[in-house]
Amino acid sequence: MTATDYIGPVLATYVALAKDALEPEPGRIVIVAPGSTVAWDNCCEGQLWSRVVEVQPFLGRPSAAALPCGVLYWNVIVAVGVIRCAHSLNDDGSAPPATLVSQDGQQMLDDLAALQEVILCHPRTKAIQRWTPLGPQGGCHGGEWQFVISVDTCGCPEATPV
Repeated sequence: MTATDYIGPVLATYVALAKDALEPEPGRIVIVAPGSTVAWDNCCEGQLWSRVVEVQPFLGRPSAAALPCGVLYWNVIVAVGVIRCAHSLNDDGSAPPATLVSQDGQQMLDDLAALQEVILCHPRTKAIQRWTPLGPQGGCHGGEWQFVISVDTCGCPEATPV
């Protein structure tokens, strides 16, 4: 028996829509990043990702639910984010002009808005939670939206109540 992945295919749709919405389009696309943090592998090409933050059961009354343990579906907190190149110190050690730093800030706001629209307009989104700016660090900056989707739980047809 092979387990069914209910989360990955949903995240793939968010990433595909985000890829099309972001300008410029990121060069590195990570459909689902493993773990609790994302490696910033190539920010100057731009990097887009999704990740699982947390999975929580939505419980019904066991007597009312014909599913194991009364789990009706899973609320999955997920994140979609992007990083980009940030202007940093020049070769002579001087700070970049304020106009370039402001361009980085505007790019972050443009990315925030594009990803927000993708998330809010997707039929699987239950709630949007927060935008977290990232960096600047190591010449990179960006941000990540966290939001909630719901996915089916395994039907477990062979499971019997105890």
